[in-house]
Amino acid sequence: MKGNTYTIIYSAVLALVCASLLTLASVSLKPYQEANRKAKEQRTILRALGVKVPDYAGAEQLLEIYNRNVGETTVAGRTAYVYNHPSEGKVTAFRFAGPGLWGPIEGLLALKADMRTIYRMAIYKQEETPGLGGNIENEEFQGLFRGKQIVSPQGKAALDITLPGQAHAVNQVNGISGATLTGDKLEQVINKLIADIAAVEATGA
Repeated sequence: MKGNTYTIIYSAVLALVCASLLTLASVSLKPYQEANRKAKEQRTILRALGVKVPDYAGAEQLLEIYNRNVGETTVAGRTAYVYNHPSEGKVTAFRFAGPGLWGPIEGLLALKADMRTIYRMAIYKQEETPGLGGNIENEEFQGLFRGKQIVSPQGKAALDITLPGQAHAVNQVNGISGATLTGDKLEQVINKLIADIAAVEATGA
């Protein structure tokens, strides 16, 4: 009986110690995790704007490059990141966020000075199926957005992510094979941003 009591007490104390250590580790690592998240976010903003960033750049260097090159303003109630690109002129990037097929999708859409032509699109958070919808984070797919218009030939402010090989209009982008639903979700999220931008452009604000 005493042996069983000792085992129970020992197990309870061990569990308490382990839980305390895990909590301590979580609290201790939180600042580093937040710094890494911020660094990834800034790297994505810089990449979307076309700012050159060394692959080895750490959090401090990223912050220095960001502060030196990027201005922030507000457009359509959203934070806009502005960079005077040496060859492209003014480039403005906007965040977009919304539900994907399996989790949230977050990214940036960068537009050229005409506010109609896409300079770059970048995803920095997604939980889609690896090898399928998860490929929205691949540079090959994101590169398909470059040079596309956010306004259709008929004048409608909207981007159209089509089935693979079906993109023909200036505002159409080829989707990913086997990931049609993810493409639809991404299209909806980006078009919410485009609608907000178009509303501001229409007022001349």
